[in-house]
Amino acid sequence: MVQELVRLYEGKCCKRIKVLKRAKDNFMAMEIVTKEDLQAFRRELLFDFRAILKEEITVRKEGHLQGYKTKDVRNILGCSVNKLVSLRVSRKVRWKKVGGTVYYNREDIRRLVEEGF
Repeated sequence: MVQELVRLYEGKCCKRIKVLKRAKDNFMAMEIVTKEDLQAFRRELLFDFRAILKEEITVRKEGHLQGYKTKDVRNILGCSVNKLVSLRVSRKVRWKKVGGTVYYNREDIRRLVEEGF
């Protein structure tokens, strides 16, 4: 019985050695990541997120979004929502959708008013 166990163990060791030899032939570079590395990555990621959020907040405060909302355009042009959609489809008015709000380009609205829409 002991001899059988020794033979099984030797057989497993031989198999492991073959596997190790195969793994050695197909060597892959590995890099160990420590907790400190992960914490440093977390700090960098948070710093980047904060920078992006600060930039977005300043953009919203300064009003870099150059456009009118749908309600404002309807009041200026005196038209319906369907007419605004047709102006968008015909590409007479440029627009952007931010969240659920559609913003129309101010220059295009001004041009439409000057043309006597």
